[in-house]
Amino acid sequence: MAIRALCAAAAVALTLVVSVSAAGQTTDDRLRFGGFVGLTQGNGGTGQSAGLTFTYRLAPRLLIEGDAGYVTDLDFGAFPVCPQGLECFRGGSFSLHRRGVLLTAHTLVELPAAGRWLRPYVAAGGGYARFSLEREDLLRPDWHWAPVTTQAPVFVIGGGLLFPLRQRLLVRTDARYQLVLRERPGFGFRDDIPDHFQWVRLACAIEARF
Repeated sequence: MAIRALCAAAAVALTLVVSVSAAGQTTDDRLRFGGFVGLTQGNGGTGQSAGLTFTYRLAPRLLIEGDAGYVTDLDFGAFPVCPQGLECFRGGSFSLHRRGVLLTAHTLVELPAAGRWLRPYVAAGGGYARFSLEREDLLRPDWHWAPVTTQAPVFVIGGGLLFPLRQRLLVRTDARYQLVLRERPGFGFRDDIPDHFQWVRLACAIEARF
């Protein structure tokens, strides 16, 4: 967990350093709508994400952003049937998988830029996550467990770059560290199963500006 957290922080820091080194100008766009696709890497393994974004400019370098994303293919690996230190009536293990929806809002601050093409920014915010957690019995594949629905607050920090394509189109690349706080209901009685998780999302978006 600690190594993954350090890797997540390093990825975000690298993006911010690149952003600061790239200089640029602001533009007069007021609204932006777009969609993104990306990859996530964290304590749920490697997953995929996709979603929609809405951005509104409050000041020359200050924006607010709404982000509705779907993340899937999160795999938390295999766990023993019983918690450590307890006897089981039968041995074996099960695997945990997760997918869900994140609704988040962020403050975006555009950094000074040198030129017309690169527009670096940093982002911070939070929101709400709702996940479906599925258990798969590795010894009895025909045994079906009912999915468990969980929900929790989310913390987000990151940054990226905007590249104008045309007068009304932008391409955006960014890295965001997303931390889902304690979920309920879940597996809080199991010390070996995380009841929260974190990952870095690397995404690319196309946005229309108005």
